[in-house]
Formats: sequence, structure tokens, C-alpha cells
Amino acid sequence: MTRDSVTARFGGRDLTFKIARSALPAFEARMNRTARAVALELMGGDPKIATVRDVLNFAAPKGLGKHLPMSDYEIQMASVYRALDRSLAEIHFRSNGEPHRTFVEQVLADNPPAQYAPLAAAVLAAALFGISEDEATFTDEGTQ
Repeated sequence: MTRDSVTARFGGRDLTFKIARSALPAFEARMNRTARAVALELMGGDPKIATVRDVLNFAAPKGLGKHLPMSDYEIQMASVYRALDRSLAEIHFRSNGEPHRTFVEQVLADNPPAQYAPLAAAVLAAALFGISEDEATFTDEGTQ
């Protein structure tokens, strides 16, 4: 039986990361490239940390990642904002002027971020192809 999500011990919490297959078009719009191209980057051994962050933010349980556009209108507006200035569209500031970080971003900032590339790759593979039970688990314990 194949799985479409990954259960992970992530930043001291047990979470399920999932990109619903119905959300793949929104994911591709968010990433501005195909899901397969992102998967190839992650599995190729030389992923950008921003790619790992974006995949995990998209797949994180509600409230732990970023709100991502899902409707056609939101996807279109996200493309417009990205074209204008991606950095301004994505940075939210706290009252003290520090960038607001999602739980995913905080975990990546507090730990060696490359260790999460296999998690991001597994999450995307689960959405695109389905993965085995053995491949559907991840832990960062022992490496933090």
C-alpha cells in the first residue's frame, strides 16, 4: 500500500506533512515550476535550502507553515506579487522589526537545514507517486 504523506518527528513534534494531489497545481504556481522539477532538484543531491523550506511550508499542518494560495484568484495574485517583488510579498515583520518565521522556518533556522532535504523529497514523492510505509517516516532526533 502506498502513502501520500510523511509522518515526521520535526522540531520536537510529531507532524504529518502532505501535499494533496489536488493542490499540486497551486504548489506548481507557488514554486513557479513543475512539481517534478522540484522533486528532481530535491532528489538530485544539491537542493537549495529555499526549496526545502518552501516544500515543507506548503506541506506542513495548518498553522505551522505559510498560507498558500489555493483558489485560481489567489494563484494569479501570487504570480503578480512574485513578479513585482517576491521578497516583499513573503516577508512579514513582527512589531520589533524581526521577520516573522513559521514553525517550519524556525526549525530550519535552529538546525542544520540540509538534513530536511530528504523529508521534503519524500513529501513531494508521496504526492506525485505514492511512497511505501518505510519511506513515509522521518525523524530529526539525534541530529539536532
